[in-house]
Formats: sequence, C-alpha cells, structure tokens
Amino acid sequence: MIDRNAQVSDTPDRDPGSGGRTPTYREANQRYRRAFFPVIAVYACLAFAAPAVLRLLGDGDVLASPLPLRIAAGVLCGAPLIGVFVLMWRLCVETDEFTRAQHLKAFTIGGMAAASFAATWGFLELFGAAPALWTFLLAPLFFGAYGLAYWRISGRCPDEALFTGCK
Repeated sequence: MIDRNAQVSDTPDRDPGSGGRTPTYREANQRYRRAFFPVIAVYACLAFAAPAVLRLLGDGDVLASPLPLRIAAGVLCGAPLIGVFVLMWRLCVETDEFTRAQHLKAFTIGGMAAASFAATWGFLELFGAAPALWTFLLAPLFFGAYGLAYWRISGRCPDEALFTGCK
C-alpha cells in the first residue's frame, strides 16, 4: 500500500562517506569522475570484445553465433551506457541549482538533437533516400550534442567563438 502522507524529497542522495551531509560541488564532480572512467572503460572493452567473441563463435559471422549470446552481448554493451546516464543524473542531483540547470539544459538539447536526427534519418530511410543506420550510433550523437551544449551553456565558449573556435 502506498503511504500518501509520506514526504517526497528532492534533496540529493547523501554520500555514505560524508556523514549524511550533501556532497559539495567538488566532491560531487570527483565522485562522478571516479565512477565515470571505469564505467566507460568497461563500455569500450565490451564494444570491441563482444563482436570479436561473436565472430569467433559464429565462424567469422556475428549473425551465425547463437541468438541468446547475441542478445546477451547487446544487453551487456548497452548496460554501461545506462550506468553513464545514472552517473550523469546523480551529478545533476548532487550539484547546486545553477550547475543543475546547465546540465539539464544540455541534456535537453542533446536529446532534442539525437531525436531530431533519428526522426529525419528515419524518414530518409523510409523514402529510400538513405541507408539503414545502426541505432546504437544515436548514443554517441547524444553525448556529443550534450557535450557541445554544456560547453556553450557553461560559458566556456563565448558567442563569437562558436564558428571560430574557443581559445
């Protein structure tokens, strides 16, 4: 049964090692970086190892390998990306309101860019004007758009430098 009188809190998760206090901006960024790099390293290893193993098991053809192994490989390759999204969300929750707003704006712009590209490319495919796109490439597109948007929103790239490059 749901307790309708329970208080819902939007305060950040407490760091178990911080004695119950909210982590500082610096601590939140350090936690993010300490977790991000191992997760992305696992992703990179799986992204290269999974197809190699499937080719080996399929006598040179990934599609000749057993279906359950292909499903497991796909899920394993996608899991670290889910972890990255969780880490990005945790960073947003643990930082101050200004930084949180910057990240959320960049998330929105990255998501809109990826969705707009996916929809446009899908119509191009539908009308026979473009080849089929591997949808897993939308994740790097999102992260690239998010990174550029955050770089721009955070003030690290001034208006006049958008086309001339930041110094």
